[in-house]
Amino acid sequence: MTERPQLQQIKKYGIWFLAGLLIGVLPMGIRLYQAQQAGDVLQQQLQATQAEMHLASAALMARHGDYTAARDAASQFFSAARQTLDDPDATLSGPQRSYLQGVLTERDALISLLSRGDPAGAERSTAMYVAHRAAFPR
Repeated sequence: MTERPQLQQIKKYGIWFLAGLLIGVLPMGIRLYQAQQAGDVLQQQLQATQAEMHLASAALMARHGDYTAARDAASQFFSAARQTLDDPDATLSGPQRSYLQGVLTERDALISLLSRGDPAGAERSTAMYVAHRAAFPR
């Protein structure tokens, strides 16, 4: 007969232990979730900044006559733009999505100009950079 009250007491202590454990772990879980969300936002900002830097590099290198480096930087920008458009988690506004889709239609023309060493590639990449800054303000 003494086993029954003792078993109930053990269950009661077990329930209190689990409740205390949950109370202690729950805030840590919430903080972990918030940190992961902040990390995702920072990752998207980093990708956008890297894409902008590739485009700026393409414009600058083309202005200085280094068309090979400009072509490589432009290619990296276009790859990043395609990746951003294909990412379902990307937080793009309607105008930003439209801008990136429009930019991707100009890819072959710009890459061809830069491959040929045509100074028009410098003008086009600079104009594209200015449009990019307008579409993605900081």
